[in-house]
Amino acid sequence: MADVPWDDLDAFFIGGSTEWKLSREAATLAAYAKSKGKWVHMGRVNSRKRIHYAERIGCDSIDGTAFSKWSNVFIPKGLSWIAPLPLFR
Repeated sequence: MADVPWDDLDAFFIGGSTEWKLSREAATLAAYAKSKGKWVHMGRVNSRKRIHYAERIGCDSIDGTAFSKWSNVFIPKGLSWIAPLPLFR
């Protein structure tokens, strides 16, 4: 982590494979980025389980193609999924 130029970054993006995004290393980097005052974003988040995971590791924002491709179905679902999360209250 010491070799990451944190002062030059505005945000930390968690992308890549599912295995990587759900890894302890990604969660550790997310926590470190938050401790440095950085925005943390996770991509390819299309399920309740993944939304709750992203919130749990400190993500400030998420995106997922399901919300744009099938917005009439996924926007209402997504809103119900985030309603109980402290971050979104």
